[in-house]
Amino acid sequence: ECLTQQSRDHWNLMVNQTREAFQDAAEAAWNRSDNAMQQTRDRWDTMVNQSRNATQQSRDRWDTMVNQTREDLQDAAEAARNRSDNAMQQTRDRWDTMVNQSRN
Repeated sequence: ECLTQQSRDHWNLMVNQTREAFQDAAEAAWNRSDNAMQQTRDRWDTMVNQSRNATQQSRDRWDTMVNQTREDLQDAAEAARNRSDNAMQQTRDRWDTMVNQSRN
């Protein structure tokens, strides 16, 4: 019974650590997304203030900013996904180690 409680406690600790890692990764990705969108708005406002005419040059700049923002968001999502995958792998490894130790 002691080993079972210890196993449950260890499992709960690993689950909580994994949940915290997910939350941290999601918050970091969200913050990067907010920053990227604010930068896009700031750049767009600057562009609009410099020229009220919708020229080909301003459309090209907008396309570049949209593409950069998309890439930034994709990079942030991929980084969060990698951190999530790593946290889950660590949890699996800890669990496997605990199971193997309890069998020995």
